[in-house]
Amino acid sequence: MIDKIYCIGDSHCRFFSKRNIPKENYRDLHKYFDIYWLGASTAYSLIKSQTRTNGRKKMFRYLKRIPEGSTVMLFFGEVDCRVHLVKQARRRNKSFEYIVEECVSRYFSVILEIIAMGFYVVVFNVIPSTLSKNCKKVPVYGNYRDRNKISDMFNKSLSELCKDKCVFISVFDRFINKKFKIRTSYYRDAVHLGAAAYPIVVEEMNKLVKGFDY
Repeated sequence: MIDKIYCIGDSHCRFFSKRNIPKENYRDLHKYFDIYWLGASTAYSLIKSQTRTNGRKKMFRYLKRIPEGSTVMLFFGEVDCRVHLVKQARRRNKSFEYIVEECVSRYFSVILEIIAMGFYVVVFNVIPSTLSKNCKKVPVYGNYRDRNKISDMFNKSLSELCKDKCVFISVFDRFINKKFKIRTSYYRDAVHLGAAAYPIVVEEMNKLVKGFDY
C-alpha cells in the first residue's frame, strides 16, 4: 500500500485536503496526501523558468524534498482550458486541436522530466468547466461548451501520451453530461470538485494506481 501521495499543481490538487473527504469515509485519509499548491500555474508555462506564478521553480523545489520513488500526482491544465486555450485559438486563428496539442506537448515534456527523476507519476485529468460566463471568483473565457470540448480534447491527447509512461486518472465523463454541462452536485463551488466527488475519484484511483487501495 502507498504510504503517501504527493499532490502537486494548481488549486485542484487541494481536492485531497481534509475538507473534501466525506466524514463517513474519513478514517484519517487526509494523512496519506501531501498537498503542494502552486497557485494558478498553467500546464503551458511549466517549461518556462520565469513566469508570474513561478510554477516550475516551486514545483522542482518541492520535488527535491520528496523521496525518490514516491508517488507524485500532478494537477495542471484546468486553468489553461478554462481561461487561455479558447482565447489563444481565436487570437491566433488556430483550430482548437492545434492549440490543445501545443499545450499538451509542453506539459508532457515536463511530466517526462519528473519521471526521469525516479518518481512514480500519476496525472489527474482536467475536470469539466463551470457553466458561468461571468464567474466572480475565477476568470473564464468563452462559453462552457467550447471550454469543455477543449478540456475533453486535452484529456484525450494527454491520456494517449501517458500510455506506458505514467498513470492517467480520467473522471471527466463522470461529471459532465452529453451537452457538455457539468453535474453541479459534485462541485463545491463554480470550479472545484467537492466531497460528493470523492468516492468516484477514489474508485478510479483504486483501479489504476499501483498500491492505492483505500
